[in-house]
Amino acid sequence: MEIIKQAIEFHKKGDYQNAEKYYLQFLDKNPDEAKAHHLLGAMYMQICDYNKALKPLSKAYELDKSLPVKTDYALCLYEIREFEKSLILFLEILEENSSKILYEKALDCALKIDFSEKYLKLAVKYIELFDEDVSVLRNAAGYALDLGELNIAEKYYKRILEIFPDDYIALNNLALVYEFKLDFKLAESCYRKAIEIKPNLDPVYNLSVLLRRLRKFEESFKYLQLSREYGLTDVGYDCGLGLHLLCQKDFSGFKPYLNFVKYRHTFLKYSPWDGKADKNKLLLLCATEGFGDIFMFSRYLDFVDVKSFRDVLLAVPDAVLELMAFNFPDFKVVDAQKQIPYDVNDIIMNLPNVYNLDFNHIPSSSKYLMAPPAYVDKWQNYFDKRKFNVGLFYAGNFANKRSLRNRCVDFKFLEPLFDIEGIKYYSLQPEKCFSNEIEVQNQKTGNVEALYDKIENFSDTAAIIENLDLIISIDSSVANLAGAMGKKTFMLLPKSADWRWFNDDKKTPWYDSIQIFKQIEEGKWQEPVERIKMALKEEIKEREENKKAAE
Repeated sequence: MEIIKQAIEFHKKGDYQNAEKYYLQFLDKNPDEAKAHHLLGAMYMQICDYNKALKPLSKAYELDKSLPVKTDYALCLYEIREFEKSLILFLEILEENSSKILYEKALDCALKIDFSEKYLKLAVKYIELFDEDVSVLRNAAGYALDLGELNIAEKYYKRILEIFPDDYIALNNLALVYEFKLDFKLAESCYRKAIEIKPNLDPVYNLSVLLRRLRKFEESFKYLQLSREYGLTDVGYDCGLGLHLLCQKDFSGFKPYLNFVKYRHTFLKYSPWDGKADKNKLLLLCATEGFGDIFMFSRYLDFVDVKSFRDVLLAVPDAVLELMAFNFPDFKVVDAQKQIPYDVNDIIMNLPNVYNLDFNHIPSSSKYLMAPPAYVDKWQNYFDKRKFNVGLFYAGNFANKRSLRNRCVDFKFLEPLFDIEGIKYYSLQPEKCFSNEIEVQNQKTGNVEALYDKIENFSDTAAIIENLDLIISIDSSVANLAGAMGKKTFMLLPKSADWRWFNDDKKTPWYDSIQIFKQIEEGKWQEPVERIKMALKEEIKEREENKKAAE
């Protein structure tokens, strides 16, 4: 024990060379002495030799998980930029020791590795415990916005603006929060105030987008043009111009919009198809956009004369591989994830341009897709034919908070539909996370079932649609698939709907079988759901009348 005492004495005096010598001598004879490993590591930390500190501190932590050892080990990992490992330890430590410094280290770790969810959780606690730090407020507000935690984002951006009223960046981001919350009036006010304080690209372009959603096209275009003066790229302008025209059902917007779409897919820069047939060439057509677009634009594949090429490959995601192979047997349908040799290429969405077709000449609006027979057989006995069987799809992917957030109907707004007698509902949501609310509703009314664990791909979805009487869906892949199959569909649309639905509020030129139920007021689903309820009652009534007439 004399050796360790000597080591500690030298350590206290700042004679680190001798302290190191005696610590190592002691550890050579006592390799499992956690305290000595810890003291040696702590000494190396004092002289900022963090790489040297790692080994003894790691050994100390292996032998002793106490808070002091864990803290020094975490700090050492932080200093050598092992942020993921140190964050794990900091999170454990903060459960016992709410130190401001340790919170700040943990926040920095989460920031360095872009662990947004963890940063936000830590930041909320940090702001509650300690004085407000503007940099933490800014980071937390930004992460909250990215994660869709809009109430937190709103609270923090408002606080930043209380401290710095002319913070035009916070104003622009607060406007985004309001836009994502569908409060367009407040969003517009914040964008305009940000522009007034300091005109720059973000609020100018964002205001253009918002005004387009509000169908104030003339003013929207003015701000789109102004965006160019503040650095909007050609591709960004093409996107804005394309959407500006497409929302007004002007097909001339399709070309600039596709410039934006193609820009995101670098492979299209090489060997683009010129639209001409060539028996010596292998044409690759790619389904690059979402599943809804694959179903919507696959109608144009019938215009491609496959025999005029050496071969035509159709590259699609695995989830639709079987479905597309069945419906387009003349094409060689391949998995888009695989490396595919080709001579020339294009995207399915560009086919209307290739064949000079506009929105006044949308082909195959009645029916052009079918479910593979084997899948139809698989599902045909699953449903009770005595019931009026209805498919439900009510929550899409809303990662893009601006355009997709209102493609989601809170399940509680659908509850009035479950009071109608004679209907059995089937949720077509493929995600398990929605099954709980379905199960709770079924316990109340006994007429709704989740199919998430039975749907393996879109061939299953198509077969289910084929065997159902009607589909109720938000703007989604399911709505597009049902429309392409000619299945009667009630589609719930937000007031500021996607350009593909133009400003239509009852029917759509894309699909004869789709009936639109559009919001009158942005974000309010109660009224269109009530109209669907009335329409369902009419369906039941007609069904009963037809039964009686057939008897």
